Amino acid sequence: FLEIFQDNLGKNLNSIEKISSLLFDCLKNSLEILLNLQKLDRIGSRKALSLLENMENSDKDQLQEYDGVFWKRIVENIESRNPDLNFGKYLISNTFKDCSIMIAIAKIESEDIGNFSNKNELTDDRRECLIEKDGQRYVYKVTLVDFDPKPIGKIKRYTQLHDSILDANGLDRNSIILI
Repeated sequence: FLEIFQDNLGKNLNSIEKISSLLFDCLKNSLEILLNLQKLDRIGSRKALSLLENMENSDKDQLQEYDGVFWKRIVENIESRNPDLNFGKYLISNTFKDCSIMIAIAKIESEDIGNFSNKNELTDDRRECLIEKDGQRYVYKVTLVDFDPKPIGKIKRYTQLHDSILDANGLDRNSIILI
């Protein structure tokens, strides 16, 4: 990426726009998936905290440790509007609000094209994708990191953070649900 950026640095604003466009084309599918996962939260941190505070200790214990049965149920019913699943969806949403994206981009020559999949082939087993932009071919790989489930103990912190954001913007804490 640094090589691509340096090749275009100082040429003109149009070159910087081309780099931005290249990055967008490489990231748009991954960002759309992340956004959809982040939107799973329909209750906000205040409601999640209330649910947590009213939860039985055995249910809290289930969430403290990884429980495959619980998470499988949430994932298999991710499209459901069942309110019983909202807490799990809230936790998934926060996991993907706090992950990182890494992208690697390299120029490639025509003779190397056969080694890479077509642009944005997310179902392909290979993680590298090929893209052509302004007559130049690039191969890129997008990787998500740090998407471990967030501990339920962070919910109180998320609530405090959201309240601080509302306060900083002069908004009443009870007039808006920050998701």
